[in-house]
Amino acid sequence: PITPIDLKTPGAPSMPMWGLEGGVVIVPYKTLERLGGSIGALAIRVRNESLIREMAEEIFKRYGLETYFSIGNHTYVFSRAKSYVATGAVYQLVPTLLIVLSLLNMLIASVYERVREIRILSSVGLSPLDVAAMFLAESVVYGILGGVLGYVAAMGIISGLSGTLRGLALNPSSSTVALSVGVAILATVASAIYPAFKASRVVVPSLERRWRIPTKPRGDEWTIPLPFVARDERELDGIMVFTMKLIKDHMGEEMPVFTTKEARFTVERRGDTVVKRIDMLVTLPPREAAIRQSASFMGVMSRGGREVKFLIKVRRLSGAYSAWRRANYEFVDTIRKHLLQWRALSPDEREKYIRERLGC
Repeated sequence: PITPIDLKTPGAPSMPMWGLEGGVVIVPYKTLERLGGSIGALAIRVRNESLIREMAEEIFKRYGLETYFSIGNHTYVFSRAKSYVATGAVYQLVPTLLIVLSLLNMLIASVYERVREIRILSSVGLSPLDVAAMFLAESVVYGILGGVLGYVAAMGIISGLSGTLRGLALNPSSSTVALSVGVAILATVASAIYPAFKASRVVVPSLERRWRIPTKPRGDEWTIPLPFVARDERELDGIMVFTMKLIKDHMGEEMPVFTTKEARFTVERRGDTVVKRIDMLVTLPPREAAIRQSASFMGVMSRGGREVKFLIKVRRLSGAYSAWRRANYEFVDTIRKHLLQWRALSPDEREKYIRERLGC
């Protein structure tokens, strides 16, 4: 047996003796009281196993201490822990819906205010998908900035309240906070879907999402107007030089869209109308179809130089008629997109082409 000792006796050891691991000494309870000690743990042996859980729960509720108990080969514990419960999500549906509708109204109004800007973007080559993506990207940026700024502002308010309201326990890193910020961002993006669609319709105000040739061929000849205008004869000269560069870039073998030969520039005057044109021979893919045609890119200036329109005239020389019609779309669309790039050039670059006038 372990014999209690009087630690007040001179010469008594100052270190734990006759102890278990961790410096624990097992002594009778009365000796513990006499030495001024305290109970570190209490073990109770219950003969009736059916009462073990009930007794452990009663001890836990009364004293608030961690209580371990064992039933059979299993060990359980009653302990206290902080938990956070978020309630009232159902009551947030109506405010969230009102916010979405309010944002939707603001974004639709923004689309109508920016119609001129959207049309300018369309004139420099943006497709309906590009315009819609631009509006959606803006909404994503607004949503993320709003969520981050709202979170920072909430952290400042929490810091201020925590010093005045005692017992207020808030967890800024809770998953509920992240969920709230995510819902706010999703509400902003969802509100921009319909306005983005409306903005894309401004670019192409119909069900067609790609440009189509507005005319049909008459026999082997086809006159195709292009959706592009120039301001005056000076700009017309620059566009002709700019387009001649494209045509010369396609001279050679195995070009992807079309191959040109014998390109030459001419000027015709018919009364008050001036026609500047680039005539060429064009071979369209696939090469085994042997589709060849003569083509003219024309800038027509009339009414005293106040209006310059552009068109393409083609005449089939060889190849199947149906294949010739299909292949011409890529040829005409390439030139159309090239003209749109003219608007994207800087004033200095345009001036460079204007000064480089083609000779007759």
